[in-house]
Order: sequence, then C-alpha cells, then structure tokens
Amino acid sequence: MGRFLPTAFVAFALATAAACFAGDNWPQFRGPTGQGVSDSTGLPATWSETQNVVWKTAIHGKSHSSPVVWGDQVWVTTATEKGDHLSALCVDKNDGHVVFDLKLFDVATPQYAHPFNSYSSPTPAIEEGRVYITFGSPGTACLDTKTGKVLSTHQVASKPTPAKSAPVEVMFSPNSNPPVVHITNMLEDTLWAGIWDSKSKAFTFAQVDDFGAKEQGMPLEMLYNKKGDRLFVTTAKTGFVNLYDNSEPRQPKFIKAMLLE
Repeated sequence: MGRFLPTAFVAFALATAAACFAGDNWPQFRGPTGQGVSDSTGLPATWSETQNVVWKTAIHGKSHSSPVVWGDQVWVTTATEKGDHLSALCVDKNDGHVVFDLKLFDVATPQYAHPFNSYSSPTPAIEEGRVYITFGSPGTACLDTKTGKVLSTHQVASKPTPAKSAPVEVMFSPNSNPPVVHITNMLEDTLWAGIWDSKSKAFTFAQVDDFGAKEQGMPLEMLYNKKGDRLFVTTAKTGFVNLYDNSEPRQPKFIKAMLLE
C-alpha cells in the first residue's frame, strides 16, 4: 500500500488558506514572485490536528512537492514508492475533494532516489488554464486545468531515462512575455530556459549556462529580485551565488559569481 501524505494539504490549509481564500493565487514554488513572500495578513501562526485546519485530503503515494493554487484549484504531484508511476492531482480548494487524479508517466526502470527523498519532489507551476508538471528526466507535461487533458509532454534532460540527470527547480520568470521557465538541471550541471510558443502550444528549450565548466557542480535553487530583472542561482559549491541579468528571460546573461563568506 502506498504511503499517504495528507500533511502536504494540511500545510496548504494552514500556511496559504487565508491568502488563497482571500482571492490570491500561489502559482509556483515560493509564490508569485519566487521570493516566498505574501502580502496577505491574518495568516495562522499555530496549528494542531484540529486547530486552524480547513480540511484534510489523503493523497496516494509519496511526494515532497509543494501545492500550487489558482482560483479554486490546488495541484500537487505524487509518485509510487518505487517511482514507476508518476501522477498529478487537482483538489478543490474549498472542500478538499479530488477533481482530477491523473497518471502521467510510467517508468520502466526508475533511477535511484535517496530514501529521504521521493520520485515526486519538483513543485508544479500554474497559470490561467494551464498547469506544468515535471518529474525530472522521466518527463515534463503541460495540462489543461479545466479538463485535465495532457496538452504536451517534454524531456528536459539530454539523455534518455534512466539518465542521471533531473531538474531541481522549474520557475516561471516574472513578467515574461511570452512565458519563460528557468530550469536548474541536476547532475548535468546546467541552467536551461523554456520559451512558450502560443502557436504550437509547446515549449522550446535552450541551455543557458554550464556550471560544470565553472567548477561549481550542480545548480540548486533560483531566486528573482522583486523587479524580476535579476536571477540568482546557487550551486553545490558552498558559498557560491551566480548573478544573471534577466532583462531578457529567454537568454539570461551571466554577470558574475559571488562568494558569500
């Protein structure tokens, strides 16, 4: 039997319920600006199994991804313990009932995952009418949020599964038109950009930088400034933060590597 992880939705109910019930969306990891900051007030600061919990919904499988919220929908990913089935679920924000439960990818030979981790760690990204789901090298998918239909699938890694490469984070660049996602790719040590084509309704991908060549190891987390014209990328090499000019999100320009001591 798969392990149920209702705590992901307890966290949603507590940490984002007040903001989202007030009409705000939480479209990606760390929220609208990628900074983990909300302007909402009156959010609960304490909770228990019953205190400040709006609802709980048990989700099959094992997952470390965070929920994203748009309108009345909450989307989250999950995977089987063995990593052979990868799914996305949509839950109604108001009462917690499951709207969609969609198996997106079957993986014949899953790559190794540390016991502390899961095969469903990346957080989705969502906008009006579309949600973007990634599981690393097994695949990335774009879904219609109204119907649950899979509109397109992509493979970000340059090697076939089970390649030892996988996205760490997929973040929408603020204020980009057309929409652009930035992707840090584990073990291939690269930074990618995905540009949305409204005519083909699909992303095209291009490599932005190679951290292996910088001798910094794998890229980890991304953060944008409030204006969105600067992108910061941390790497596995302790203390390093890479700064990019993000005025043109389709091709961020490397400015410098900063060593924080």
